[in-house]
Parts: sequence; structure tokens; C-alpha cells
Amino acid sequence: MSKYDDIIQAAAKQYNVDPALIRGVIATESSGKPNAQSGVGATGLMQIMPSNYKSLGITDPTDPKQNIYGGAQLLSQLLDRFGDVPTALTHYVGGDDPKQWGPQTAAYPGKVLAAAGIGAQQAPAAPATLPGIPTAQAAGAPQSDDAIFQQFAKGGATVPGQQDPQSDDAILSAFTKSAAPAAVAPKAQAAPVQVAGEQPGGAMSFLAGMGRGVQETALGAQQLLGHGAQAVGLNGMGDWLVNDANQGLTHGAQEVAPYSAAHPIATGAGNIAGSMAATAPLMIAAPAGTGMLGLATRGAVSGGLMGATAPVSPDSQNYGADKLQQVGIGSLLGIASPFAVAGAVGAGKYAGNALGSLVRPFTQNGQQAIARDIVFQAARGGPSGLDLSQIVPGSSPTLAEATANPGIATLQRTIRDLNPSPFVAQEQQNAAARLSALGGISGTPEELSAARLARTQDAADNYLATNVGIPTTNTAYAALKQTPAFNKAFAEAQQMAKNQGISSIETVTQNRANANMGGQAGTPQIYVSGQGLQYVKQSLDDQIDSAMRAGESGKARNVLGVKDQLLQMMDDNIDGYAQARSQFAQQSGPIDAMQYLQSLNLTDAQGNVTLAKVQNALSQMQKLQQKPGINTAKSVTPDQITALQSIRDDLLRASNAGLGRSAGSSTAQNLATQQMMRSVLPGKLGALAGQLPTGTVGGALGGLAGYGVAGAPGAAVGGAIGARLGSGLSALMNTHNEAIQSEVASLMLNPSMAAPALNGAAGRALPFASSAGLQRLLYPAIVNGGVKSLGGNGRPQGR
Repeated sequence: MSKYDDIIQAAAKQYNVDPALIRGVIATESSGKPNAQSGVGATGLMQIMPSNYKSLGITDPTDPKQNIYGGAQLLSQLLDRFGDVPTALTHYVGGDDPKQWGPQTAAYPGKVLAAAGIGAQQAPAAPATLPGIPTAQAAGAPQSDDAIFQQFAKGGATVPGQQDPQSDDAILSAFTKSAAPAAVAPKAQAAPVQVAGEQPGGAMSFLAGMGRGVQETALGAQQLLGHGAQAVGLNGMGDWLVNDANQGLTHGAQEVAPYSAAHPIATGAGNIAGSMAATAPLMIAAPAGTGMLGLATRGAVSGGLMGATAPVSPDSQNYGADKLQQVGIGSLLGIASPFAVAGAVGAGKYAGNALGSLVRPFTQNGQQAIARDIVFQAARGGPSGLDLSQIVPGSSPTLAEATANPGIATLQRTIRDLNPSPFVAQEQQNAAARLSALGGISGTPEELSAARLARTQDAADNYLATNVGIPTTNTAYAALKQTPAFNKAFAEAQQMAKNQGISSIETVTQNRANANMGGQAGTPQIYVSGQGLQYVKQSLDDQIDSAMRAGESGKARNVLGVKDQLLQMMDDNIDGYAQARSQFAQQSGPIDAMQYLQSLNLTDAQGNVTLAKVQNALSQMQKLQQKPGINTAKSVTPDQITALQSIRDDLLRASNAGLGRSAGSSTAQNLATQQMMRSVLPGKLGALAGQLPTGTVGGALGGLAGYGVAGAPGAAVGGAIGARLGSGLSALMNTHNEAIQSEVASLMLNPSMAAPALNGAAGRALPFASSAGLQRLLYPAIVNGGVKSLGGNGRPQGR
């Protein structure tokens, strides 16, 4: 090592350090090897840490001159700072945090002094000083004033770094061997002032941690700015910013250490809170996000910015790599934050549901909640809209009918089988409402007979007043008698007259015109009566109806032409007949419609209107009304058709109750247990477990627990015990099963009450994760805490 003597002497002279001490450090650290490397990155003869290269002016740590000059400078700084060699050497090797010192650190000063030959020399045999005055342990190592004072005072060594001048009272007490007065705390201390025997409180620790968190963020940003300045060539400003930030981080760690030791949780929480407050403005710079992808993007940007402002350890060997790591950790934590929040919320909700499911069966509110959950589960994946309109007055839909949801229809049929009475009552009410609506447009057979009788009586009175004859010699009458349709109708009219006691509708009457003028009576003439002509008209109507029913529309049109000629002749020759016929026609329209609708026979053997018959009737009626000619279907009014369509639509909605597959017999037998299983077990596994025989899940869990304790024999015993416990729990929970069934039935029969459950089945938004306010709160907490935990905020500065 003698080849370095010139360099050692020059460095010792420049920095006022004992050259023997420099040799001791070189021998202990590297054994004189300029390329020596330690496990933590220290390099060269005096093992300088990379974090100190810039401040010590080192560009090549393996260069002996640079390394020795740098080590001598660092030793000089530590000697000036602490005032004694052992303490300076301890901080040279171990840094400023006593928590990181170990046995090797404690032994280090002795090794260096031994290698340097300092302290190995014996004291002189006869002291050259007055009795009681200490002498130096080695040449070139004078005692400090404090050490001399302690020798007089017979006290212990002073605390390194606290060598404040002793007061006059203390000096006097040392010489007189009397009790020393209470020490007066110095005006300036690195650590917080504390009363002897007391620790800082939790609130103060939280505030101290909070101040530390704000400080770290500010100094981390200063570090980043300083290294940025160095990167663009502004070394002077960059070095100052970096060194000042590193010193601030080191001193801050020392100041907060007592608080952290007393209340680590409170101090840590305050640290996170301070970091959150300091980095909260960075959330503004991040893009707004919606949905999980948008939230993850926002988290990545804001997390990266927070990582950029986190401080890097002053001992860092590679600031760029460490900062890149912090930014990466921050970005990853920011990405994971919305998923972590959603997962935590889901886990909390899962635990709450699992606990609540055990209690719900025993309260009315809980039973109602179970019923809503059952409806929610049944409705998932199907329509959830509600049609609550009364299509037919008095007819109300059930939940299955109002939603057309197959799952709800299956559930409704199952509940109906267990408790049919309220469902049958509502079905009967709806059937009666439809029958009433049909009766409102078709009437009853009794009403039809009464309407016909009233029309006949009115017509008889009207036609009696017009019962005057038309001479058979009338040209129009003679032409009509030449047509087959009229002759057939005339024969039927003759038969109807005979049924009324009239021998013929044609009678012979004396022409009294001449006699009335004073002359002789004229030749007798034959007249056809107005009543007889009405019988002919009725017969022609029958021929038209018969032809239409037979599909002979051409024949019907021919007969209709004959009828039109007859009516025209009667209107021209019989006073008042046109008015009487108009009144008859007005009365005939409703009667014909009533007769037609009643002929459709829209009810089944039980007297209920059926969907198939109503649909067929509407289809047939539409075809008949579009055909040319006269038919009774045309007498049905638009209002009557609308009413018939309403009955059809109501029946069509009622058929929704038949949707879905048939349910198993156990579907509604263990509602409480099934609901609990869905709450405890995820997804379809819970639904499947709810359908298993009672005690199956308990037996399986007991078997697994028993196997873990005692192997195969334990599994058998545990399975049996678990099955018994599971069966007992299921039996206890299902004691209120009928009440739950009743609540489900109530929701089925009153669809409006089930609306909240249906809204839940339609889809639920992710809670909390999309809240912008919660993002601003949680992202800084998760990212800052994670960066400090995973990336670290640095170790105290070492050698």
C-alpha cells in the first residue's frame, strides 16, 4: 500500500485528516485493491458509494487518486460533524440511521484504528500533566473539551453530535463533586423536543407523518428537477438541487423517527395523508375516465405522475433506474386501483349478503327481501318491462303475464301449485271481465229475442199504416213477377200470409172510382197488399243470406237486384213506406250484429272466452266484411271489433304465464336455504347447491375439515357431523318457508310491487368505481402507499 503514500499524504494535508486514519480505512475496506467492489455497490480503495460520487467530485471510483481524495474529504466532513474519530468512522460505514447498524458497524472503528496503529500505543509511565487531567490516548489525537470535562466529572461520554458548551453550574458541580442541576436543553436540536420519560402522542405522530409526507413529495419533485437540470448540462444548479433534497430527506427521516417508533401506524397513516394532499393536484392532469377501461387509463396516468414525484433514496446507485421503477409501480397501481376497489366493494358486499342471508328468514322485512331476490334471480336474462294496463276493464295481469319473462312464468306456476287459491280467484275475476266485455258487444240470447220482438212490433205498426194495395197491373209489379227469385219469394210470402190466417196477399177489390163520382161501379181489380209485399221482401232477404252462406255471391247479387226493384216500387207507390223501411233498417243493424256475434260461439264448455276462438272469429269477420254484397258480418261496428280485439289481446297476455320450462318439485320447498346458498357461493354454483338434498353442502364441508384434521377417518366423521349440522340449519331456516312463499305469491299477483327487483335484474352499475370523488381519494392513497412500500423512499446516506 506504500505506493499510495504520496496520494495519502497530499489528501490528508488538503482535508486536515490524519494520514494513518486514511491508511486504516483503505486497509479495512479494500486491502489496498483499487478495483474492490462491495455487495451494496461501494467501489475502490476507500469503498465510496455511488450516491456520493458527484458531491465528492469522483468520475472514476477505481482511480486511486480520485477515490482517496474523495474518502479523505468524506472523513473530514464526518470528523467536523461529530468531533471524534470512532463516531465519524461509525457513520462512515453505517450511515445516519442507527436502526440499520449491526455488530459489524459497531466493530468497524476498532478495526480501522487497529489497522492504522492508532490506540495500540501505551500511555506514558509518568504522566506529564497534573493528577486527574486526562492525556491523549495516542499522539495526534487530542482530547476534546467535552472529554476532558467528563474526566473531571467522572461521567460518561457525551452524546455524539451534542457537544454543546457546559454551563458554569455544571462545571462547578463537577469540581465540587456535588449534584448537577437539571440540564438545560439546547436551543436548536435536530430531533423534536420531548419531556423526559414521555413519548409523542398519536395525534402528534399523525401530524408529524403528514408533514413528512408533504416534505417527501416536495423533495422528490426537487430531486427530479435537479437530475433533469444535470441531464441538460446545468450541473451547478442540478447538483445543488439534488444535494439539498438528499440532505432534507435525511434530516426529515431523523426528525420523524421518534414519532414513527412511538406510533408507527399513526405516523404511517399521516405520511400517506400528507402524500395524498401533496399529490392530489396531479389528478387534475389525468384524463377523465368512465367505465373500467377509462378508469384504468386515468389511474395509469395519475399513478405515473405520483411515482415521478416520489423521492428516490439518497443512497441510490442509479437514480434513473430507480425513478423508472417508481413510475412503473405507480402506473401499475393506478391501473389496478379501480379493479381493486371494485373487488373490495364486491367482497364486502358478498360478506354482508352471506351474513344477512342467515338472519333474513326470521323477520318480515327479511322474508320480503328473500322474495325480491327470488324474483330477481328468476327474471335475470329475460324481459323486465312491465305492462300493467287494463286491456279489458276489470282484468288485471299477474307478474308473469305483465313481463312475458319465461323465468318468472316458471316461478309463478310453481308458487301457484303450492298455493292456488289467490291465483284461481284472480283468474276467475279476469275471465268474468272478458265475458262481460263480450256480452257488452254481443248481448245475450234473451236480449236478441227482445230486440227482434220490438222491431217486429214497430214494423207491424208502421207497415199497417201503409197497408194499401198496388194494382197487379202495375208495370213494375208485372215485371217483377217475371223473375224466378220474385216468384219463389211470392210463394213463400203466400205461405207466411196463410200462417197469419190470410188466404192470399193478392185480393180482388171493386173499382169505386166511377161510383164515387155518381156513376156506375167499375170493373173489379186485383191488388197486392203492402203487408204481402213486405213478406216478399223478407223472403228475398233469406235467399240472399242463403246464397252468401253457400258462397254463391253471383246468385246473391242477382237476388239483391230483384229486391232493389221491389223496394223502389214500394217506395214509389205506398206513402210512408220508405220512412217505415228506414226505421226497420236502423233497428235491424244492431240486431244483425248481435245475432252474428252470438253465432260465433266464442266460449268453451266452462263458459270462458278462449283465445283461439276469438282470433278465428276476427279473422273470419275481416274476410266477410271485405267481400262484396250484403252479409250480417258487415253489421258489426268498428267499436265492437275494437272490443273484440281487446279481449283477444288480454287473452294473449294471459298466455305469458305458460312460458318457460316446468320447475322441479323442490324449487319452492327450500327458498330460504337456496337464497342463502346463492349469497354464500358464487354464480351458478350457489344455484346448484341450493337444489342439492338437504345437508349435502354441510356434509362436504365437514368431510373436508375432518380430512384435514385426521385423514380418511376424520373425513367420514366430519362428513356425518357436517351433514347433520347442514340439515339442522336448513330445517331451521325453512321454518318460515311458507311465509316466504306467500311473499313471492304477493309479488306475482301485484306486479307493481316487484318493479324494484325487475330493475335490479335489468342490470346494475358498478358501485363506487365510477365515482370521480372516490377516484381522487383512493388513487393517491393506493399509489403513494404502494410506491413507498414497493419502491421505497430511500435509506439514509452512508459512505
